[in-house]
Amino acid sequence: MLDVRKQGNGTGKLRTMADFGSIPVLGKPAMEFKDRVLKCNDCGAEFVFTAGEQLFFHDKQFKNDPKHCKQCKAKRASGGRVRSETRTTCSECGQETTVPFKPTGGADLSAYDAMQRSADSLMTLASETDGIAIVNTNDLAGGMRRVANDVRAYYVLGYYTTNTTWDGRIRSIKVKLKPKLNTIRARRQYLAPTLAEIAALSNPAATRPPTPPSAEETALAALSRDHPATPFAAFASRAGSQLSIVIEVPASASPWPAGAEIMAMAESADGELLGSAREVMKSGGRVAIVRVPIDSGQPPAYGMLRVKADGMIFTDRVAVPPASPLLGDAMAFRNGTPTAVLSCRHNDVVHLEWPVLGPLDTREVRLLDRHGKPLPVPLQLEEKDADGSPRLVTDVSLAPLGRGDYLVELRVGSKTINDRKLIALRVN
Repeated sequence: MLDVRKQGNGTGKLRTMADFGSIPVLGKPAMEFKDRVLKCNDCGAEFVFTAGEQLFFHDKQFKNDPKHCKQCKAKRASGGRVRSETRTTCSECGQETTVPFKPTGGADLSAYDAMQRSADSLMTLASETDGIAIVNTNDLAGGMRRVANDVRAYYVLGYYTTNTTWDGRIRSIKVKLKPKLNTIRARRQYLAPTLAEIAALSNPAATRPPTPPSAEETALAALSRDHPATPFAAFASRAGSQLSIVIEVPASASPWPAGAEIMAMAESADGELLGSAREVMKSGGRVAIVRVPIDSGQPPAYGMLRVKADGMIFTDRVAVPPASPLLGDAMAFRNGTPTAVLSCRHNDVVHLEWPVLGPLDTREVRLLDRHGKPLPVPLQLEEKDADGSPRLVTDVSLAPLGRGDYLVELRVGSKTINDRKLIALRVN
């Protein structure tokens, strides 16, 4: 069964795809390689396939011998142009060679020889992988045009093999074009799977479940709410029996001239309504906080928002972090104003408050980079009362920080419980 699809805008290469593309190491040990004489398919001249070149083929896992001598390879690489060449002798090693220029005086050709070996390796690699090597030319623009023309159009051919011996060995592929059966450029080999590999791919239970995001990744994901295309950003934090939702119009958008009417609801994971509240954003304002009392013993999983502004209605759904017995979620302030996303400038000061819900024996706050590594920037942690409720507070000055994403980590502990809170901030 064949499945042929044309890619591009013209007749091009025919490439094949098989089940597996990896190739095991083949060939003899390097010490057994010996120089061999081959015949060029283009000019018919004999050329030496050196032991070093054979070792290169072995390392690159090429199965076929080279089909063109160096002169014909160079002619192909230069688009058919033949360069003038001069026979000369190296003044250092006494070796006779051919160079594409006329040396004057003593000629130390060691550098040229090294460059030529590199070019030969590139041409060999290109030839054996059906590619193009742009060497021995300063016309890089012309070379890139050749590459672009070469990959502009091609065919993709898929097929089901009739060889059902699943032995994990290399199998050859040869594609010919009818009616003259001309061999065209295509993939030459593939690695057959083993029965064990087929069974592993066919068994859904063998598929690994996706790795859950780390605490650092979860905290940094909140920064994605800072998007210029969104009408507002929202952040939900829970402290005991109250859910607070901060709504902020981004700096890239104009504030709502007539303000906004906000309806907020707290929902459980199974969709049960746990509480609701209303709030009004003042005319021309950018920030509002809606405090939703939780009437049920179930923890809220989401905060649902319905915002009516400028004759339009916007809705959003905000995830609520899991509850903690020691700390509530942080409320963030930028230059004294509540904020839903800590996207800041260097001259901003970030103020963070965590409600304390239980007795604490230990407490520590640190500034981390986006990978969770501590930074040598000291932060002061204080405990204060706000409306009769104890809170842990810290201020973060952004002046010494470079552009990037950061994490503020708060660790607390009691006799039996330890807790860790992370909140992300971005310095623009």
